[in-house]
Formats: sequence, structure tokens, C-alpha cells
Amino acid sequence: ETLNVQQSRDPNAEKHLCLASGSSVLTQSGFKPIELVDVGDSVLTHKGRWRPVIAKINTGVKPTIRLKAHGVPDLWLTPDHEVWGRKVPQGGVPNAVYARKRAKKAVPAWEQAQCMLGSYVNLKLPKIKDTRLYSNDDLWIAGRWLGDGHFGGRDELILSCGHHETKELIKKLGKRLGFVNDTNTAAQIRIKDLGGKIREIIGNVCRGASNKQFPAFAFSLPVDQAKSLLDGYLSADGSFNEARNRISATSISKNLLLGAALLIQRVYGVSASVFPGRPERESVIQGRSVHCKQDWSLSAYLTKEGQRIKPFLLDDGAWKKVSNIDSTEDRETWCLKVEEDESFTAEGCIVHNCPMPLNITNRAIVLWSNPGDVLW
Repeated sequence: ETLNVQQSRDPNAEKHLCLASGSSVLTQSGFKPIELVDVGDSVLTHKGRWRPVIAKINTGVKPTIRLKAHGVPDLWLTPDHEVWGRKVPQGGVPNAVYARKRAKKAVPAWEQAQCMLGSYVNLKLPKIKDTRLYSNDDLWIAGRWLGDGHFGGRDELILSCGHHETKELIKKLGKRLGFVNDTNTAAQIRIKDLGGKIREIIGNVCRGASNKQFPAFAFSLPVDQAKSLLDGYLSADGSFNEARNRISATSISKNLLLGAALLIQRVYGVSASVFPGRPERESVIQGRSVHCKQDWSLSAYLTKEGQRIKPFLLDDGAWKKVSNIDSTEDRETWCLKVEEDESFTAEGCIVHNCPMPLNITNRAIVLWSNPGDVLW
């Protein structure tokens, strides 16, 4: 692996193309910061397949750029790192409609991130698995818990809601309704988790609202089940503006909103925008001084008949226009290598596998060691 850290003397050769620490990578265990992805984790590739990570290295501190696109909120990567995109030739593009027409004619290819301003990056969904392991009601309740739930003192699943919602939520829970504790500001409702189905859906969610996210299997659910899970979540954190035909949601968990965007793509066939909201701050809530974390926001316009601009979704996934590429900043960076497809999904789009020439080191080991040798 030491050989992989050395830079090639050939200026035209691919070097270590890296993502910055903190970049959210989609694995079958959920979104993980790239530095916490393990060898053996399966990631979603540009072919819409789950493939295992076969190598990972820290490449130190390098200059990085920040790429922002529709639904790509916080992607920091080295300028020459490649993304799966449809390149729009620069110059003379008068409007969004014409830009899309040119993008549709482009052949998807690996393009350097620093050259993608005004072009389009891609997000695919995995194939649907219609196993029907959970009822739509269970999925709705799990979605609601992801929005405003927490663990009780005995590890019970608790929902919090405003008094104006209590009656409707009690009716929705039905036989899953546990005790109801009314306080001055909200109601606390315990969920009877019959058969443990709600916990199965939620998975190994870490404690704390900022750590919540949808389980990765949710992105392979059939449309009706994905909608139940999404509707449950949006009933807590979201809203629908009928006049503008728009879904909105706010959370302190960026990964939760990145997951909601995938569900919206499945259910409604549109691409959701995810972007930073209010920054980390000190605030006063009900007379108490509290430290508030960074807010994240989601917005998705559902299609209307007669709309001039349609969602840019094709047979090969959603295409998201790159709106901004920020100036260079030095950050700690990481490389992943993925089996076969050599790509993975990070921050709402698909990026290239890092070009670590493991075949060279593997050949060297085979050539210069004897059968039965133990390698430390």
C-alpha cells in the first residue's frame, strides 16, 4: 500500500483523487463519513449496484474545492477528482432549457470536478426489491419517529408532537399506541413496537437528532412503501405548499435529508434540493439558552401539467446542475477503491473510485514471496 502514496512522475497520469473528511458516502449500512467507511462496506455505484470497498487510505492534507449542485449540498474534493456527469460545452448557453437539451445529447462520462460548472452530475437509485417485509403502517410510524422521535428512559420508542396533532396521531398509531404523557408544551407518546418491526426498520440509529437517517434498504422499496415511509417523516419535519406544489423539510441531520431526497426521487420522479440552512448558533428556547447545531433544508417541486421546466430525470437517473464551485481550501482527504464499478455515491451524486494501483502491489507480493510465507 506504500507504493500507492507515491505520486507518478508523469504529469498526465492519474494521481490520488480524493474526497475530504466528513464527506457523506452512501453504504448499505447508511450514510457514513468517508473516514469511517470500512473495507468490506458496500457502496452504491454509477451502475446502480452495491459493490464492496476493497481499499481505503488517508492521503493527508490537500487543496480541495467545494462543488454545489441541485441536491449536492457539501461536496469537498480535489479539483481533478472525477464525477459521473453530462458535460455542457461552455459558452453561449442562453437559458436552462437549452442547457438541458445540450446535456441530453452529451454522453455520460467521467469529468473533472473543477470543469463541471454549468454541467450536470448524476444520482441513481438501486433496483427495487419488493420483499414486503413490513406493512405500510409500520413504515409510516418509523418515518414519523425519524422526524420527531427519541428513546425513552427504558429505551422505549417515544414520539413527540404538538397538542394540535395528538388526536390524529393517536388514531394513526391504533394498536401500537402506548401511554400518552401531556406536558405544557407537547405530548409524549410511547409506541408499542409489536414484533419489533419499527426497530427493525429504524436499524442501528445512533442517539441524537443529528445522527438520524433512513436505513439504506429504504431506497430499494417499491413506490407505495417508500411513500409511506416518506409521508411519515414529512408529517414531522416537513410541509407541503399547495400553491407552489412544493415539499419542504428541515433537519439538523444532513444525512436524513439526503435520504429523503432519494425517497422523493423514487416516489415522485423529481430531484430534491438539499442545502445549508441556519448556521450553528446560540439561541433561547422557552427561556433557556441552548446551543443549536447547523440546520439543513430540503425543497422539491412536484410536477405540474404545463410546466415548462420538467425534472431532469432520464433512464440513467437524476441529473443535477452544478451551480457553484468554490475556491481552493486545504483539507484532510481520503481515497476509496471499489470492486468492479470503481465508483460510489457521496453527498448526493456519483464520484469516481480513486485510482490506487493495487494490482501492481499484488503482483509484487506474488513475484517476490514464497508459497507459505506469512506477510505481516
